[in-house]
Amino acid sequence: MKRKVILNEFEFKSLINKIVDYLTSLKDDILGSDDTEETDIEVSNSTSSDDQIYKKILSGIGAPASEENMKFFYAWRQAESAKAKFNPFNTTKKKEGAKFYNCLKRKEGKCLGGVRNYKSEQEGIDATVETLKLGYYTCIADGLRDNIGAKKIANKCKSALQTWGTGGLVATVLNGKSLSPPAISRSEVKTTT
Repeated sequence: MKRKVILNEFEFKSLINKIVDYLTSLKDDILGSDDTEETDIEVSNSTSSDDQIYKKILSGIGAPASEENMKFFYAWRQAESAKAKFNPFNTTKKKEGAKFYNCLKRKEGKCLGGVRNYKSEQEGIDATVETLKLGYYTCIADGLRDNIGAKKIANKCKSALQTWGTGGLVATVLNGKSLSPPAISRSEVKTTT
């Protein structure tokens, strides 16, 4: 008996991401994989208060606050260049009272989805952790938990980063000479309705 499965665009992208991630992991299993690939890049412009946010996000997904994981977050932050309040990677996760920083989806003139300005540091951390725990981003969360290295996560998880909206920009940043992530915004720059 044949069954027909209908997937919406989001479900289809998620399925493709899982297949690509699975095939990538098979390749690593068959050909072998270095545990952690060191990223030789200089870090500047990082603040201790931002580092605490990154470390709390890593802790929230059960990942170590290793040098490589921090480099991945610095590169991701730099690639996103996020300006939304308490939202280092431009997540769109809905939280009570969080206002839109921008609008990515409209219907009849009303904003239905977009990057959020969060009311507090903790709310931004929680939103980012909850988003990273979604099935679409398993590759990223697993790479961080397994501490496989910043470049390895950026290259292995391109499809998940594409779904997030960052695409190959993290890998591009990591292939540069230095990391200089902008400070995480602590004030609302703009709000969209």
